[in-house]
Amino acid sequence: MTRPYHRRMRQHVLSCLCLTTLLTACGQGRVLVPPARPATSQTGIWRAQEEPLAAGRRLPELRLPLTEAGFRRLQSALPWRAETSRLDYSYDCWDGERFRRMQQPEAPRLRLKLKGEKTEWQVSRGVERVTIAPVGLPVTLSIVETWEGRLADDAAGALRLATQAFFLRLDLGGPPLLASARDVDRQWRALPAWAGQQPFGGPAQAALFPSAMKRRNGWTVTLPREEVGGGLKLGLHFDESRDDAGRWRERFEIEAEPEERSSREQLVAAAADFGKLLAASGLTTDEVGGETPDATLFTAQQLRQSDALNPFLPAHLGLQGSTGTARGTYQPASRKMLSASMM
Repeated sequence: MTRPYHRRMRQHVLSCLCLTTLLTACGQGRVLVPPARPATSQTGIWRAQEEPLAAGRRLPELRLPLTEAGFRRLQSALPWRAETSRLDYSYDCWDGERFRRMQQPEAPRLRLKLKGEKTEWQVSRGVERVTIAPVGLPVTLSIVETWEGRLADDAAGALRLATQAFFLRLDLGGPPLLASARDVDRQWRALPAWAGQQPFGGPAQAALFPSAMKRRNGWTVTLPREEVGGGLKLGLHFDESRDDAGRWRERFEIEAEPEERSSREQLVAAAADFGKLLAASGLTTDEVGGETPDATLFTAQQLRQSDALNPFLPAHLGLQGSTGTARGTYQPASRKMLSASMM
């Protein structure tokens, strides 16, 4: 019988191997994903018969962006239960001028999810995205392939502190910001999965820098199956992130996770139920939409102005350039809704 310690170590090694394989090969424009396994009896989502089963989990998601008025309406109209809160750090390949996803939005996304003392990593990429409007509300149905795991406390602590230092220096910029970025890159490379190796395959490859930070707060509930939208796990979210000028902006969204549905017909039916539920809650088309700030643009601007990186040198070999220009600070948006009582 396998001892608990050995079982935990084996799970940790498997998670490390998965993380190593998934990270992006920036300089060569390649995406590394776990090797495909032979097809099994599992049913994929919209997958051709001849396509081998991918190693990542393919998850369906239903999403609808909201205005503040739409958020408030659904906040009071639906029976929310559990309150959630987390901080997300996103990372991307930096070539001295821009992040990779600024040129290739379809590239995989790497982020850390901080939930209290727990730190989880996640790599995700979109597989398919369609819009369905069964009752006039434009619900987005996405299929997302994900790989995820939990970082050990010692490795997570160093990486979290380095990333936090980077974002604390983001407004002022200058050489300290680039030094923090290099420290984050070193912490990623120091993870046991990489064992100090260059993860991108060569000395001319781009560094892995923080690209965005997002605070997410919200509430969840799973509706009884006998109700409209029954079986859907709903999440109402209130996010805070920066726009391209560095100002803190609020973004509102409702999402749903279909349960035990994998065929196209079942997912389309789930999207229709989701739309009907929102319409029955009084949501109108005027309460759909809202801002979609892109914090990556501001981070890239600050890095460029802080000291131009030589794109032919990885960050851990050094930086060249002059003193960066200091920037003013911005006041975060009001968090007036975070203390709202949810019954």
